[in-house]
Amino acid sequence: MLPENHQTENYPLPRYAHRPRRCVPKGNRREGKLFVDRFKQRSQLSCLERDFRMALSQESNQQRIVDPAYRKLHHTLLAVCIVVAPLVILLGFALDPELGTPLQGAATIAAWKADNPLLIQWFLFFNVVTPYVYPVSIFALGLLAIKRSPWLATIGILIGLAGALPFPVFVAQESLAYEIIYVPHSVALAPLLQGLNNEWPVFFLHLTWVPGHLLGWLILGIALWRAHVIPLWAASCIVVNVPLTMVAYGRFEGIWQIVGTALIFIGSIPAALAMFRGRDESASVSTSEEAAQAT
Repeated sequence: MLPENHQTENYPLPRYAHRPRRCVPKGNRREGKLFVDRFKQRSQLSCLERDFRMALSQESNQQRIVDPAYRKLHHTLLAVCIVVAPLVILLGFALDPELGTPLQGAATIAAWKADNPLLIQWFLFFNVVTPYVYPVSIFALGLLAIKRSPWLATIGILIGLAGALPFPVFVAQESLAYEIIYVPHSVALAPLLQGLNNEWPVFFLHLTWVPGHLLGWLILGIALWRAHVIPLWAASCIVVNVPLTMVAYGRFEGIWQIVGTALIFIGSIPAALAMFRGRDESASVSTSEEAAQAT
């Protein structure tokens, strides 16, 4: 209780006493509560939606990794062709009576007569297999490098196919030479064999074979290295084949061409492994990218 003679002037009121009390209407309170509830519901829905999308992406990635099976078959067949093509060419050169460097006329017939007939049959067998795998291997090597080195890969495919596609003609010539050596007085037929090589269609196919298979492998080896598909040592093995083959044709010493083709076979092994593992690597990369985007 204040005394009767109390004067309010001596006791000023605090500042907040002069301010009117702000009362929030009940309607505004309800709207605020509804807004908070709606925000919580939206945040919960966004979390559920994000989890649902991540689950769908994981399921789609698992399906992508598991199937389709035909893609795995494609990569397996292409990888086999990449390795088998230089291998059969190497065996063909090694079993060739002329060691892959054509002699001409009577010298060719003499070399075939001096060779073992069983080895000649194996030589013809490997040459028959070559046209089925050699063009496919050129195309497969180009596919490996075409994403990161498109121009070199395209040029390498075109030049490589120009050298690979005429190969069946050589099988026909070799079969003719094999028949000639069993004919009496076969040396007299040497001008026929030489004349066949001098005909312009056959000569043109020979002309496309020599630079085609050399430059094709050279350009594709560089493209694969630039695309980071194969290491430097593998690309060097493929590229070194060119000077070795030029020495072989210039000196008529087929052993240099055999060594060069063996180096191509060694350099093709990493490319075949990259083709075989290509699908799984691309799937894992896409999986990580989608998971990063989802988070």
